[in-house]
Amino acid sequence: MLKMKHFIVLAIISAVSSGCYSPEFVGYNTEAGLSYASYSNNTSMLLMKISGKYNGSKEYAVVDCKDSDSTDYILITPTKQSGMGLSYTISNVDFSKAVTLKDSFAEELIKRVKISIDNWDNKPVKYHGVSYEYTFGKKNDIKDLNDTESAWVPIARYYFQNNSMGPLAVLKLGFKSPTYKFEFNSIEKAKDFYNRLRNAVNNHEFNP
Repeated sequence: MLKMKHFIVLAIISAVSSGCYSPEFVGYNTEAGLSYASYSNNTSMLLMKISGKYNGSKEYAVVDCKDSDSTDYILITPTKQSGMGLSYTISNVDFSKAVTLKDSFAEELIKRVKISIDNWDNKPVKYHGVSYEYTFGKKNDIKDLNDTESAWVPIARYYFQNNSMGPLAVLKLGFKSPTYKFEFNSIEKAKDFYNRLRNAVNNHEFNP
């Protein structure tokens, strides 16, 4: 039995040396001695419903979230709608494009949306108009150009204008292609957006 094992080993060595197999050097530096860190998190989510009395859009979603460390926030994100009639469910929410707003920022946005609703039915004369804008971005994406000027890279913008052409509100998400633009061309759509935001923030205390 020992002789047979010896013969097999010699046969393999012979095959390698005869060109049947060409070994390659694979470099390896162990990293087992380095320091590491890990993080885990659980997030509970609740999709805000579209109010039945408003003709709201299914193309975007507002989601109430709570992390396992009790951090509350909301997400505004496009949905995966590619045609009419698709269901408005959390499985159709495109979380990879979501914008995260903690409560203080969400309240600022809610305030601006409310102002636009309150001014929706105003009728500016020919040479007058109003506009309101909310811009949201990450601090590390704000670049100081000089002592008085900064360049923003916003990841979310809400814009409202009302002039002689009529009122219009616009929500934009993202700053890299693709970006997403949602037009609220009626006060009902603006109210639906407001209600989804307001309900998401108010829902925190009930979110498990």
